[in-house]
Amino acid sequence: MFIKTFGKYIPYDIFNIHPSDFKSEYFSYIESFLIIIFCFIPLKIMFLNKSDNIIYKLPVIVYLFVISFFMYSLQKSNLMLLTYDGFFRLNMPIFLFLLLFFYLLKTINICNYKYYFVISFLTILCCLSNELTCITVLLGTLIYTFLSLFNKISKKRFYLLCLTLIVSIISTLFLIKFGAFTRKCSNIIFNLSYFKHILKIFPIFFNDYIKSMFINHFIGYILLVSQIIVLYIKTNERNGLNIVISYLLGLLLFFFSLIGIGQYQYLYGVNIFWIFHPDIQTMHELILLSFNLYLFSLICKNKILKNYFLYIIFVILIISSGFYIYKNIPYYNNVLENFLKPLRVIHYKAEKIIRLENLKNKTIYLDDQIFEDQFNWDLFYDVNAKEKNITYPNNPYIIFLNNIDGNITQKIIFTDKEIVEKEFTAEGMVFSDEELNKIKFNRLLDDNFILNKKFLD
Repeated sequence: MFIKTFGKYIPYDIFNIHPSDFKSEYFSYIESFLIIIFCFIPLKIMFLNKSDNIIYKLPVIVYLFVISFFMYSLQKSNLMLLTYDGFFRLNMPIFLFLLLFFYLLKTINICNYKYYFVISFLTILCCLSNELTCITVLLGTLIYTFLSLFNKISKKRFYLLCLTLIVSIISTLFLIKFGAFTRKCSNIIFNLSYFKHILKIFPIFFNDYIKSMFINHFIGYILLVSQIIVLYIKTNERNGLNIVISYLLGLLLFFFSLIGIGQYQYLYGVNIFWIFHPDIQTMHELILLSFNLYLFSLICKNKILKNYFLYIIFVILIISSGFYIYKNIPYYNNVLENFLKPLRVIHYKAEKIIRLENLKNKTIYLDDQIFEDQFNWDLFYDVNAKEKNITYPNNPYIIFLNNIDGNITQKIIFTDKEIVEKEFTAEGMVFSDEELNKIKFNRLLDDNFILNKKFLD
């Protein structure tokens, strides 16, 4: 739905703008607006314990500093997330998970039957939206239900947890049925050789697990553990702490389970374990951040720290956030110059070749050097199928173009650059230096050949 909305209807049907231009020039503003909406739930979590003193809202201020940096990075000229589905694939599951987290906290003291439906529905959405949130919710609910047996909770709340656990199990089975969890390793066979292989790679995996989960997030986990210990000693916030501990353990167990699908070579040109995948690590960081801020709000609520300590933390956050943004400006400028602008040129050239050759009812020849960069994945038929001089019927990029305008039906062949240029220039068509230089800064919005078949006339 989101891909159709932002990839066709709004830019092309309403404003007559090429979707690629819309994404690079305007979508960052929409992303920022959506991020603010997503922030609503973590903010609601922090405002569970209301206070007239603004200092007790410090976790909210912290969260806004973090989000402001993320928004800053999106607003940088031409800097945008590369795919719409990527943006929602990362944010929506976390949004749903935090919403579930919020209602579990809310029902600690008030649990009526309407929350049975709300929490069950959110559990279904969390489990079906992403493998990480699915396993985290399933195992986290199981652990929390077990911990609740040692606390005095009402029968209604215990039944609610049991219902949530049952719903998460059923939802997980649905996800398994539809082929989730194995990723690119769909040929996994659970036999003796498989388990021998797991034992063989375990020492290497465990070392990488400690590095990716704890060493790379050293500060986050030190803060988390410290706050849990302090709150257990100083307060009676057992239920809230048990929720955080349970779902954190569920998250850690999900990452540990990734040993089952071994390694992959999708990026970087080397074999790495799935625990390093940037998508799920980003989700891990967002959950870790939210848990830390919730615990910090409990510290503020219970007045464990004196006000002057909170003010000192506030000043440190302002300075560190400003320094963080300043240090990342060169990084984002490098991404813009060396990644995003060249990528725009590649996609522009591919689109021009595809559309014009299709209008001539000719086979579409594309440069096989596209294979060299995995970030061009949408130009492939399949990320694992990268062979020269064979015919491919389709790829994700053609599906994207057909959603905009036209009916591209011709087949694709990836071959040598010289053959591609020969086929393309046979009709007198070329890419001028002036044309390609303009693309790096702004797609040719007034060049109708992309959307207008009269170009051939």
